[in-house]
Amino acid sequence: MINLLLNHGVGHEGVYLRLPATPADIGSAFSMLDRLGTGAVSIFDVECPVPNIRQYILHADINDQDSLDKLQELAQRIATMDRKEQHTFSGALDNESINGIDDVLLIAKNLEGYVLLPNINTDADLGRFLVDTGFKDCPEDMQAYLDFGAIGRDFRTEYGGAFGSGGFVRRKNSFDLKEDADPIITLYMHTSLSKGTGELPYPLKLPATEQQLDRAKERMNIDEFSEATIVAIEFTPAYLVDNIPVDCPSVGTANDLAMELEHMLQRDGEVLKYFSAIEVERPQTMAAALDLAMNMDNYERVPDDAYEYGQIVLGRGWPDDELLTVLDGYMDFARFGEDAMKEDGVRRTEYGLIRRCDDPFPEESQSMQMGGM
Repeated sequence: MINLLLNHGVGHEGVYLRLPATPADIGSAFSMLDRLGTGAVSIFDVECPVPNIRQYILHADINDQDSLDKLQELAQRIATMDRKEQHTFSGALDNESINGIDDVLLIAKNLEGYVLLPNINTDADLGRFLVDTGFKDCPEDMQAYLDFGAIGRDFRTEYGGAFGSGGFVRRKNSFDLKEDADPIITLYMHTSLSKGTGELPYPLKLPATEQQLDRAKERMNIDEFSEATIVAIEFTPAYLVDNIPVDCPSVGTANDLAMELEHMLQRDGEVLKYFSAIEVERPQTMAAALDLAMNMDNYERVPDDAYEYGQIVLGRGWPDDELLTVLDGYMDFARFGEDAMKEDGVRRTEYGLIRRCDDPFPEESQSMQMGGM
């Protein structure tokens, strides 16, 4: 469960809303808030068995029905978790880069991808565990001289993980080298020493940590990646290569792009939105494709239904489902949606409709891109 203290952003006075809640409970809470003041309602405080959830949902827009629905689902999932799962969830949140309620809910749905090492609360605890379990091999008579804190800290730096309320939480298989996992991008590289010798190119698998990149340079016997030449680029899944420029980028650019793609592949529809943006923006280099990937919040996928889009646009100005219900049957939402698509610069692509949020796509080529709308 999640207990939210709601108010109008002024003072400490507010109303508690316990989630999951019925529509009647929600209506009653907002009615009480109306008597306390006016203006947008915000979350002032959070109570939950997952102690650090507060920082990740405090700024969720409780006035938005979609956000409220996601908070309801999150509360329902937490209510079904046992104490171990709550500890795992807590540590997993701190282990990942959270950017909104969608990321929080995604982790809650995928707790099976994490493991909790109970009662390991410091780097020293972690270091001792690694030695005791044989992950770090060391003669027993030398263990009294080991810096367990440094061992644990180095492990976290290389493989990730976070200390939570119940212990250390890490992604499963993080004890295995990431190089053994399926890469997103593989750069095949030759050095000046290997060219012409018949030696196969070195496969640099990305995304990679700094430590893994350093190990790769050691294996190629180079100090900097600029001393090697990229002779081929491979994407996994293979369809990525049909959409992303494959000029010879820097290793840093390719690695950053691999990280962005890895994140996209974990989120429904995100890769399709990216491909739509690429089709319209036409980046000519991998560096430009990376810039685009890092600005996906500036793009929005649009439903392929003018009627539905008309309702969405109208809802931006009057976020009231009741108003839309009253207007339904008396307003030509489809024609309004078609006009809104033109005004918003919506483009049709092979991967669906897309619009740019801050500045509509240029009008001069819009007729070509919107054909068939």
